[in-house]
Amino acid sequence: MGVQSLSINILLLAFLLEFVPTQRSVGNVTAQEVAGDEFTRSKRDEWQLPNRVMAALDLKQGIHIADVGCGPGYFVPYLSRAAGQGGRVFAVDIQSRMLSLVERQAARLDLDNVDTVLSKETDTRLEPRSVDLAVMVNVYYELGAPEALLENLSKVLETEGQLAIIDYRVDKNAESVGPPLSHRVAQERVIAEAERAGFRLLKTHDFLPYQYFLLFELVSTGGEGL
Repeated sequence: MGVQSLSINILLLAFLLEFVPTQRSVGNVTAQEVAGDEFTRSKRDEWQLPNRVMAALDLKQGIHIADVGCGPGYFVPYLSRAAGQGGRVFAVDIQSRMLSLVERQAARLDLDNVDTVLSKETDTRLEPRSVDLAVMVNVYYELGAPEALLENLSKVLETEGQLAIIDYRVDKNAESVGPPLSHRVAQERVIAEAERAGFRLLKTHDFLPYQYFLLFELVSTGGEGL
């Protein structure tokens, strides 16, 4: 190959690289992932009914909330606005990529009361008695050791703090959204495991088409060590 031909090929390669689309990264997250999450969010609103969930939680300004297993942060904006300037939202997840999505969303929406926390599966890495409410949405069925996480939450929550668990029903009429029925956890089992960890069921809500919605109160705080 002559020098002239080599030069032409190099120029052609440079031209192609200039115009071939690439994945633009935002922190540790690509722009395509961000766009996909925003599309998924708009579809999820149809069945997750976030405004009704927030109304049922009836949160007060200044509250400290842990969104445990927050994923890309679907509920974070709702929780942040409910907590207000005097409150805090701890977005807790075991995946740093999910937390990168949360941070990008918080910056875009100017949510300055949101902190991200990289956790372990059974340890939220939150300070003892630092949270008034813990929320777990579509998380329980994925847990390998749910009772260990509940035990950790019993130490993280303030005395008489609350725990909200929303997860997919084991019901053929609800199987069109969520994991296979064989991967789901019945609400009776969730209630029993939460009670063993020191929680008492306060109420249930049945307005969600594919999920149960359980609200617990901490009645036994156990030891203070985490």
